[in-house]
Amino acid sequence: ALAGEALTGKRPDEALQFVGEALAREDNQNDLELTFLRAEAYLMKNQTPQAKAEFEQALKKDPKSAKALHALGLLHKSMKEVEPAIEKFRAALAADPEHGASAIELASLLTEKNDAEGASKVIDDALTDANRKKLAPAEIAQALALRGAALLAADKKAEAVASFEEATMLAIIVAAI
Repeated sequence: ALAGEALTGKRPDEALQFVGEALAREDNQNDLELTFLRAEAYLMKNQTPQAKAEFEQALKKDPKSAKALHALGLLHKSMKEVEPAIEKFRAALAADPEHGASAIELASLLTEKNDAEGASKVIDDALTDANRKKLAPAEIAQALALRGAALLAADKKAEAVASFEEATMLAIIVAAI
């Protein structure tokens, strides 16, 4: 709790101290959340290699951690490493097919690569009624915009316009909140 508060307060060094103290206790050695907190602190300090090492450590503890796979995908994406990012987002979805954030990131990358069919399938899966309930409104708006782009690339203009309109209306609502 203290490390999380320190991160919220933008005090990464303090968070690293709390995490280090917690991990020094033997009963916390396999605590994935502490590993994630340490990685977030490193990211806040712009220490990407250390953050990446922490996320990889989390995967050693739990090879099917969608959260760690997603975080590594984001790191690869931020470094313009498209193929490794796609690989990590696909792995996150394999670990947790309802991981909406990974679906949105994957669809975004597939759209950039002009793979409208692949992006469309990923977004359609992410926007099922069951999955939509797990997404934040801004994520739904982003997914709808990506769906619109994929439909437009597939020359389905009327469907694309409807998707863009829905995305725009939701984005307006989110902005007003």
